[in-house]
Amino acid sequence: MIGQNVRRASPSELNFVISFKRINYTNNYQRENDHESTGSLISRKDVLTSEHGFAFVQTTGFEILVGSVDLRAGRTYSAIWWITHTQWSTINRVPIKNPVNDIAIIRLSEEVSREIDPVPIMPVSPSYLYGLNVRLAGWGATIEGHMSRYLETAILTVLSKDECENKIEKLVGQRGYLPENVICSVANPFIVTTAGNSGCPVLFNDKLVAIHHAIGPELQNSYSDHINIHLSIENFIDYIHSVLNVP
Repeated sequence: MIGQNVRRASPSELNFVISFKRINYTNNYQRENDHESTGSLISRKDVLTSEHGFAFVQTTGFEILVGSVDLRAGRTYSAIWWITHTQWSTINRVPIKNPVNDIAIIRLSEEVSREIDPVPIMPVSPSYLYGLNVRLAGWGATIEGHMSRYLETAILTVLSKDECENKIEKLVGQRGYLPENVICSVANPFIVTTAGNSGCPVLFNDKLVAIHHAIGPELQNSYSDHINIHLSIENFIDYIHSVLNVP
């Protein structure tokens, strides 16, 4: 994340946030360079993240770093299977309601330590959050271009759908439509998410309400105008509960 009010997470907070990292047998020191995307433990053996961020690491071989805000510490786990929302909907013949379904659940090879508390989930309508503050937490690229070693967190304010669409229209000169499950957030001074933050948790009252999807619109060298775009978990709750109940 980039912004004046982005801070390093303390070792005692947000221990449910995990890192997807490339397997690297030659670099055991600067492990932050292998970080690809972020996710959240929603049970002791299941991780919720973005499909696009996770799809990238699948092609290179990956492991999941758990239990530390420092990417040079913690314990790594492997995955035994995973399923995206689109795959689940197809298998279960469930109609897909939204055009953007960038979400996946990964089952770990074993349960994590009892010292780690999975994040509670809170399925609420995006409109419930309009004007309220949410917290993001993830590892991502810094303004200097390198990957953060330590977990970063920041507070942002949720825009209404109209506010977000108006802001995008003002920036690009064209009206766009946002799907109903999209949540937009900004901060003043600006805070913008970066590469590596994909899939990171969006928290309200310490409960998971959304996952980070992307930034928009596509602007060159204008961090202050970017909008952070997240996906509400509300419309994915049947998928989440169904997968969590798989033995």
